[in-house]
Amino acid sequence: MDSPIDNGPIRRPPERKRTQADQDKEDDKARKKAQEQLVQSWMDRLQLISVITTFFAANEAQLLGITTPSVDPESTDKILQTSNAMLASSLVLHSFSAVIAFIGAFVLVTYKLKEEKREELDNHEADGPMSRYRDKDGIYGVGSLRRSSPPTELLKAAHSIAVATAFVGFIFVVIGIICYIWAQQPRSVSIFSSATLLICILVSLTVVNPLQRAEKLIYQKS
Repeated sequence: MDSPIDNGPIRRPPERKRTQADQDKEDDKARKKAQEQLVQSWMDRLQLISVITTFFAANEAQLLGITTPSVDPESTDKILQTSNAMLASSLVLHSFSAVIAFIGAFVLVTYKLKEEKREELDNHEADGPMSRYRDKDGIYGVGSLRRSSPPTELLKAAHSIAVATAFVGFIFVVIGIICYIWAQQPRSVSIFSSATLLICILVSLTVVNPLQRAEKLIYQKS
């Protein structure tokens, strides 16, 4: 039998060197992914606030229907008037918080639609998404740089306002419920309900402080 022909070591084709264009494409993909995660994070926060505050507003509207007297409201007890004032104020605050969160989410949806249209326009260009373009000032640049950043300042403001109004509204609704109990229930029931609220506050403070310290330790270690 003929021995196999030895053609020597197999030569592999040289590896293709990374070019600046390849690096730009990878950077563009990473930047796009980071922006998508940021937008989704803001969207989740605002949607959660909107859902929670809408739920509170619906319950407060039902409570107002229960606490509102059928007789002349001016002739009712001052404590009951305080209860209705707190519940009505909490309804306004939670409704306002839901609207602010909805506006923030709507801004994000508009931003995502604009970015999708802009990306579609880039993909139809001759040189792909990294092609050069000329903006309205006549300055040339890379196509990926046309992607704008999310309106983080506006989102932070909307988020802060929504959270603050929701928190104040929650305090008002708790005060309104306690006032209604004092106005309509026997003294023993009122005292027990107030003590229950005080215990809840103390437990919350006891739990929140260790959690904050643990969070600080985690951040320091990381």
